[in-house]
Amino acid sequence: MRALQPITAQQFKDSTGAEPIQDDLERCNCPTVGTSGHYFCGWNYVKNVPMFVSQDESTDTLTLEQLERLWLALSYVPVNEDAEIEESFLHFDAGTDSTEIWHWFESKNSEFIVKDHL
Repeated sequence: MRALQPITAQQFKDSTGAEPIQDDLERCNCPTVGTSGHYFCGWNYVKNVPMFVSQDESTDTLTLEQLERLWLALSYVPVNEDAEIEESFLHFDAGTDSTEIWHWFESKNSEFIVKDHL
């Protein structure tokens, strides 16, 4: 997912335990995250690490706190008149119907209810 705010060297170090090297920060702050050749660019807001450190979040159960953070991040993703996201979000491609994403949220924790967040 595209970083909501630029990822700094300090944030990178705090999250990974290592100083960023080579193009680490560029990959975290990549403006074309999720497009061809950029699938592991961006920031994983669930695990609070670069996407290239944590590549698959699609099968994990998530805490309510993690889902709340992701819901906030989702609120910054533009949606078209057909209720499809216009930018990639986590593992969802641009063009994904919002209800598919909502079902994913609810599948990650039975206590998370989308209608309570609308």
